[in-house]
Amino acid sequence: VPKLIKVLDDKDEDVRSAAAWALYRITGKADQSIPVLIKALSNKKNRVNRKAAWALGDIGPAAKQAIPILEKVLRDRHPQIRQIAAEALKKIRAQEKPLP
Repeated sequence: VPKLIKVLDDKDEDVRSAAAWALYRITGKADQSIPVLIKALSNKKNRVNRKAAWALGDIGPAAKQAIPILEKVLRDRHPQIRQIAAEALKKIRAQEKPLP
């Protein structure tokens, strides 16, 4: 875990997003990984932002601070990232009460 936390400062965004996701999966410390994953959503490399959106969805309701950026990602030009963002939003909002 300490090495993963250190890797969160790596210059390579691929490495940072993978480390944040791994840190969450190992420790459940969403507070440490969510900000890094949110930042990774703005990455121009589709592989990075897809992985970040997927990981935020996997975190679920604890990642509710990512909702605004995921909603913006729904307008991305790549259909695959839009789909993953929509699925992430569904998982994050899973415990919200439906609108009447």
